[in-house]
Amino acid sequence: IAYSSARASLTDELLRHLSATAELHTRELNRWVDAQIDLLEVIAALPMPSDFGPREAERLVRASQARDRDLSEVFILSARGGRVIASTDPARMGSFHTSDPFYLEGRYRTFVQNVYASPSTGLPTLTVSTPLVDDSGRLRGVLAANLDLERMDRIVAQQTGAGPSSEAYLEIGRASGGERGWISVVARS
Repeated sequence: IAYSSARASLTDELLRHLSATAELHTRELNRWVDAQIDLLEVIAALPMPSDFGPREAERLVRASQARDRDLSEVFILSARGGRVIASTDPARMGSFHTSDPFYLEGRYRTFVQNVYASPSTGLPTLTVSTPLVDDSGRLRGVLAANLDLERMDRIVAQQTGAGPSSEAYLEIGRASGGERGWISVVARS
């Protein structure tokens, strides 16, 4: 009986520890994504000339990526047609994203497209987008950034402190009705 009681107590303590660790990782992940959103919104809020063109777009994407190492790619999509008019990845120039949620939603509001397989690379990608409007309020394009998921991997892979047999993984949910999705870390032993 004493053995069973001690084992149950240790199991309960381990589960509380794993739950607390998962909650901390979840908060850190959400803080990180929120910081990337804030950065894109600040950049998009910079004064934009009414004659915004390719040269200004190129400067904007370069400056955006220089401000944050957690952005693996920054690009601007045309307001009409969703064509990439500037990008830190030259191979992406000229491609169209007319049906991608980050373009469709990013024309109207800041949007996070939860992790998805990139059609161009096949790798997991998380994209944040926000409208680019000029001083008169006219939509000039969509500023988008693919986040560097190595940072997400490092956050999730942080040790749980529960020993070598413990693990942590991501759960990503989609929200409905225009709400942001959620990211959660689950830890178990």
